[in-house]
Amino acid sequence: MIPGHLQGVTLYSFTRLFHDRKQTLESLIREVAERKLGPGLEIIGFSSFRGFPNLSPDYVKEIRTLIDQTGLIPTSLAANADFGIRRDRNLTPQEAVDYMAAQIKAAKDLGFPLVRVQISLTPDDMEALLPIAEKLDVKLGLEVHAHHSPMDPKMVAHRERYEKLDSGYLGFVPDFGATTSAVSPSLKEKYRRLGIREDFIELLDATWQRHHLAGPPMTDQDQAARFGEFIGLAHQNGYPDLGVELAVNLTGLHGHANPDDWASMLHLVWHTHAKFFGIVNGDEPATDLAHLMKVFCENNYTGSMSSEYEGWHWNWWDDPFEMVEGHQAAIRKHCADNGRAVRTEI
Repeated sequence: MIPGHLQGVTLYSFTRLFHDRKQTLESLIREVAERKLGPGLEIIGFSSFRGFPNLSPDYVKEIRTLIDQTGLIPTSLAANADFGIRRDRNLTPQEAVDYMAAQIKAAKDLGFPLVRVQISLTPDDMEALLPIAEKLDVKLGLEVHAHHSPMDPKMVAHRERYEKLDSGYLGFVPDFGATTSAVSPSLKEKYRRLGIREDFIELLDATWQRHHLAGPPMTDQDQAARFGEFIGLAHQNGYPDLGVELAVNLTGLHGHANPDDWASMLHLVWHTHAKFFGIVNGDEPATDLAHLMKVFCENNYTGSMSSEYEGWHWNWWDDPFEMVEGHQAAIRKHCADNGRAVRTEI
């Protein structure tokens, strides 16, 4: 079979274990290696490294030594574009560039070849960061995350700018949450376990399906209307405290784009978030992995791909390591069906 993408995982998948102090950064990295969930390793900077992005040389050496010992391969360091961190105003364009530049420099020091950046960055911001990326030899991948989609006007504007610049350093990180096919069964199970009425759960699902038929929102106003609709349903049905949570989960994590749309930008993709919410009977019911892998394989994608288990937000009863193992097995199967062999070593 033809070699395909590089298998990997993001430590974000195990956030609940980290928050509950059942695992440390070191133990997570070692267990990922022992369970052969790599070799690709993705880490979120601010949630994983104390003091990020201002890391001491000794600490950087400690982390790099740890990763080298495990045989894992750094693929992506996730940076934050938090331009509202001041109380009085947003960061100026130059302050924003400086804020991102420090994170890109930390990624270089830690040995990561790519930095995942966020939609707060405009095409102009990305162009301003290009000299820094080129100097440090670190690629920048803008995450395409629900509620946005590959065909969203903002993403099209980024793609057109990157193609014009033709630098080899500016691209995208597709997130499979933008192209879901159903509401995650584990999310609905959470609400059942909390005692939420079944008729309300069915109403939420039907509302999501109606949005899905309409396609992804193409304006901020459309997204705000969908967000507000779920909040309104919660209030109308006696669950006002769940309103924002429902809106976030059902509009911000379960996107409505067509998996075929990823083909429009895969020539600018080096790393991918294979977001998923759970494995049922050997497959992922909320993200159509058969369809997704067909698109990536047919477009000869050979970059890295992180299993990104988002179900940890609400699923407290399943083991996240087992979820990731099942997810990667499903991806390998679907890639094999398309004549591609997922790379599990360099």
